[in-house]
Amino acid sequence: MEKLVLESSVIKLPIEIEHKNDGKTTEVVLEVDFSDEALIAEKAKAELRKQKISQLEEEYADVAGEEITDDNVKRALEAMSKTLQVAFDTDFGEGTYDRLANAGGGNSFINLLVLYQRIDQIVSDKLENKLANIQRKSENRKARYLKNRKRR
Repeated sequence: MEKLVLESSVIKLPIEIEHKNDGKTTEVVLEVDFSDEALIAEKAKAELRKQKISQLEEEYADVAGEEITDDNVKRALEAMSKTLQVAFDTDFGEGTYDRLANAGGGNSFINLLVLYQRIDQIVSDKLENKLANIQRKSENRKARYLKNRKRR
């Protein structure tokens, strides 16, 4: 008989971060939880993210939607970094952004943005694969059932 394996609802993402000054690496593992409880809590997390982003938009209204110039580049980068910090901290727990940035010796906003986008793509791909696998297994079971019914 085939052994059934119940996969974890947590996707673990090991990330190696190179320090910009000495080249030493630190490994950090981020987790994305797709359990029933986590999916239920997702609405509250989305609302919290929305509130924090709204506060940042008010705080940085002077640079929001404006062209970045030599005069406002520092403030614009600060606004974008804080927005990304909200995303990391909401998705992976308070302090995650600072932990990642500090592990890299004050890693740049661009590097952390690329990391966030890569994580998003990996998680999306894993979820799509899981759903496609479930769909394929369901179709196979249906086909076997129909084949067996025709034999009778």
